[in-house]
Amino acid sequence: MSALLKEYLNGNVMLVNVDGETLYGEMKGFDHSGNIILLKDKTLSVIRSSEVVLCGLVDKIPDQKQLEKVEMLPACKNKLGLKEETEIWSKRWG
Repeated sequence: MSALLKEYLNGNVMLVNVDGETLYGEMKGFDHSGNIILLKDKTLSVIRSSEVVLCGLVDKIPDQKQLEKVEMLPACKNKLGLKEETEIWSKRWG
């Protein structure tokens, strides 16, 4: 997976974790295991690859007012199929 993340480096990304939480920020780095370093509000966070369900580039990071409208998705500890992933993305980009 880490080779696929190379094109996201220094770009704005949206992550959905296994708890259904959506995270936005600038991807500052990653390691060979796919763990992601995310810059959000001048704070660096390490997101473990085992916690990431979806990761994709976004044109811009939503402002706080827009983020308050984002629903938390149900926990998804199991691997999702294409239909479920498409549904998650469509809810975020609605």
